[in-house]
Amino acid sequence: MHSDGVAPNVYTYNILVRALCGRGHRKEALGVLREMRGAGCDPNAVTYNTLVAAFCRAEEVDGAERLVGMMREGGLKPNLVTFNSVVNGICKSGRMEDARKVFDEMAREGLAPDGVSYNTLVGGYCKAGCSHEALSVFAEMTQKGIIPDVVTFTSLIHVMFKAGNLERAVALVREMRERGLQMNEITFTALIDGFCKKGFLDDALLAVREMRQCRIQPSVVCYNALINGYCMVGRMDEARELLHEMEAKGVKPDVVTYSTILSAYCKNGDTHSAFQLNQQMLEKGVLP
Repeated sequence: MHSDGVAPNVYTYNILVRALCGRGHRKEALGVLREMRGAGCDPNAVTYNTLVAAFCRAEEVDGAERLVGMMREGGLKPNLVTFNSVVNGICKSGRMEDARKVFDEMAREGLAPDGVSYNTLVGGYCKAGCSHEALSVFAEMTQKGIIPDVVTFTSLIHVMFKAGNLERAVALVREMRERGLQMNEITFTALIDGFCKKGFLDDALLAVREMRQCRIQPSVVCYNALINGYCMVGRMDEARELLHEMEAKGVKPDVVTYSTILSAYCKNGDTHSAFQLNQQMLEKGVLP
């Protein structure tokens, strides 16, 4: 463009920044930002938000925070998109105390957190295993009139099972249904995994049946959860039946599938079956 005597404008630069960030070329995208400023073309909120989001996705939060500082120096006020990206990046790094501080900073700057903001914070607490804090944010969310969605409930159901709070997990499933929300594959898998780890295999199978009624086919992760449940209680024949079923339905067993059954065989002292399954695994190209 320069060689044709046409100076790029902010929109042109933003397209280039977005393309570079989309390919993971953050350093090159920063170079474009510097070029913009050197050419007297002021970056706008879209420019900075694109870069901030890219750095946060890569869990390079320090770089994202420096960009927010540059944004302020350029006379631009970070908006909701900016804050949501930064909160997400901090949550990914597990720094939940810092994530909450940035979340609260939104309100001080006159910005009202939205569903994305709350889901990010709830999800961050859930991934960190902080079930109490996650429920507290969930309560705050509903009090503020922000309607929770399937993402919110899925995160909470998963952490409640992880915390051993089966009753609360089931109550959340019930509330989700009362709100007219349809469980997705991730929700069903969290439910099935939770039931299996608690030994409630009949409930897990009912969830699988409902999953199929919703025309959602169980994934390898879902099958692995079921197989693990059967292996935990020593029902090896049924675990092997599930292995055959997933293959028949076109779901390729992975190393977790085989390792779960192999470990159970070894624990039960059935080295013959373990050896046979190990041979089958290698023949199918699955490496331990």
